[in-house]
Amino acid sequence: MPDQITQWDNRILEMVKDWESIRRRTTAATMARWKHHFAGMNAEYQGLLSRGLWVSGPADFLSIINRQEDERTHSRVLAWLLTPTGRHGLRNLVLMSLLRYYDAKHGNVKALPDQPIALAADCSYRVECSYWREGREADIVVLGNDFTLIIEMKVNAGEPAGQCDDLYANFKDEPEARFLFLTRDGSKPTTATADETIRDFETISWLDIRLMVENALKDPVSGKGTAAPIVENYLLTLKENIA
Repeated sequence: MPDQITQWDNRILEMVKDWESIRRRTTAATMARWKHHFAGMNAEYQGLLSRGLWVSGPADFLSIINRQEDERTHSRVLAWLLTPTGRHGLRNLVLMSLLRYYDAKHGNVKALPDQPIALAADCSYRVECSYWREGREADIVVLGNDFTLIIEMKVNAGEPAGQCDDLYANFKDEPEARFLFLTRDGSKPTTATADETIRDFETISWLDIRLMVENALKDPVSGKGTAAPIVENYLLTLKENIA
């Protein structure tokens, strides 16, 4: 019996050696295949790099300079888009969309024209960014002869105490004053507490803004400005980071 056990042990040892040999050959063959595949993949990668087809990082300028969620930056860009003589070529399409939006939500009976307002030689309205009055800053104010648009915008910041009530008090006596509170999700302002402020402040989202600008770019006359590519890149910023 002991001799038989010894024979079994020897056979098992031989089987282990055979298995190790098989495993080493299999591993070597597998590694050779892997090296071949990796070499092919690296060659494809290098080819894509050389042709500029392998890219990384952000595609919009504001993300490159880390201003994609900076509220003042967005305020300046939106004010530029609302300026009818801007090189974006959108004329006053975005502004008219905002005015129509407000009137539709607010139930204003005064209808606005379907087409952009003809621009006078001296430009009948102006757009102000970071407009201060009575110690309170309005992000954007559009001042016209027969209308005024006040936009308080938010990206990540909260509302300072009394902000919307103060803005309303400062601008309510302007001609045809319209008040918009712009946020990511179109939420209501918490600092609109007076009955008049609650009544006259309408909400709007950044998605609404993006869609308005996209529609303006589709206009056959607009979208041909020398700075139209900047508008398209800004829309990418909104799509990727805000709305």
